[in-house]
Amino acid sequence: MPLEELKCPECDAWKRPDIVWFGDALFHDVLGRVQRVLTACDLLVSVGTSAAVYPAAQMPLIAKQAGAKLVEINPEETPLSRFYDQVMRGPATQMLAELCRGV
Repeated sequence: MPLEELKCPECDAWKRPDIVWFGDALFHDVLGRVQRVLTACDLLVSVGTSAAVYPAAQMPLIAKQAGAKLVEINPEETPLSRFYDQVMRGPATQMLAELCRGV
């Protein structure tokens, strides 16, 4: 993507993807929507996270408590690894491909 497409043409500020960067606060309404989705999901796949930054780190536990199956894909163990139904260690691209193949 050309650099000029990453800036707002009106104010020249950098455009942001729809993600939360380190240090960003999460809006209360967003957290409420996330909690509703987590309590309704059947499967939560966590990919490449340290599981150490809250409130995001508690999200798998909310889904688990509501009955979802949890899959962790990460090169290393995390503080939440013991709560997952399936743990896959390795590079995300390889592990996601295996998960999709049902390995």
